[in-house]
Amino acid sequence: MSYSIFLKGKLPDKNIQGMSSTELERLNFDHINLDSDVGFILCVDIEYESDAVKDYVSEFPFIPERRKMKMEAMSDMQMNRLQSIGRRFMECERVLNTLYPQK
Repeated sequence: MSYSIFLKGKLPDKNIQGMSSTELERLNFDHINLDSDVGFILCVDIEYESDAVKDYVSEFPFIPERRKMKMEAMSDMQMNRLQSIGRRFMECERVLNTLYPQK
């Protein structure tokens, strides 16, 4: 299933409820009806422990996160592009796709 399918999905707007530990343990994500009016928002910790996984997701990491973009994270190509269009780097918070551990 592709990431874009989830971007087109419905967002919750009412009746938002938490789940108990028991309910979470019983939840089987392989059998969720994607057309259902019931959905899930998950809060997870992500670590890319294997180089094979990092290689697989390097083009588009699994989970975007809000993170402060720092100049040292910019590639030479990105810095050259900024310079060529007459802009300068400004450190600011953005939603980024990275391979950094996420909490």
